[in-house]
Amino acid sequence: MNKRTIYLAGSTFWGGQDFLDRLPGVLDTELGLTDVDAGTVVETFFLAFPDSEYLGTSECIKVDYDADVIPLRTLLEAFFVTVDPFSTTKQINYVEGMPQAKIYYIDPADEAVADKAIADLQQHFGRAVTIACVPLQGFTPAGKYAQDYIDRNLGENLIIDPSLADAF
Repeated sequence: MNKRTIYLAGSTFWGGQDFLDRLPGVLDTELGLTDVDAGTVVETFFLAFPDSEYLGTSECIKVDYDADVIPLRTLLEAFFVTVDPFSTTKQINYVEGMPQAKIYYIDPADEAVADKAIADLQQHFGRAVTIACVPLQGFTPAGKYAQDYIDRNLGENLIIDPSLADAF
């Protein structure tokens, strides 16, 4: 096993976790926020509301995966299906006011893979995309309430078509 970790922001929080969990090779996912003071306990948050104390942070999904089963490039291509690559203020078919899609890496080698995937996506569409690739500066896990929310409360992903994961 070749366990690796990447952090993905910009997909719908709960829907993104459910979608990524369906991909072969994804070992574990954890929801949280980037750019929050260390030690903060985050039970629930709604970034779309202007008065949110978490405005300016990114809802993020920590993804542990087996790179021998799903290479980073393939994982990113799956992630791209769940985001609006042209907007800095909304997620795919979701609310305005959410942060742009970002790939947060901890291994510097992942930056080149992500940059190439973004460049290829841009070439495919023939226009600039707004997905950013940046080093992770901090990650604060969300509370138990937020984790695996769709499995525990909805039973099905109503935000991202789960069958899209079948392509990967």
